[in-house]
Amino acid sequence: MDEEEELFQEMNEKEKEQYEVLKRELAAMTPAQRQEFDRLKYQVKRFKQWRRSVMPYVQEDGRILSYEERLKIWETQQQGQLQK
Repeated sequence: MDEEEELFQEMNEKEKEQYEVLKRELAAMTPAQRQEFDRLKYQVKRFKQWRRSVMPYVQEDGRILSYEERLKIWETQQQGQLQK
């Protein structure tokens, strides 16, 4: 069983229906539309990865900690672990 079949087996009925609709829409796309779809899909994946890596460093005011601030937090955590 390939990866696509395994994922399909784990889906509930609503997800399976959505998957089938998407599959039909993808098949109906022109090559240019498919290329744009793939480009946007890649950008979304990049954004989600960026969000996962940055989210712990977002402050209440929306500001993202700088690299230096992150390093200082990490060094403090390392010192705390060494003292245990």
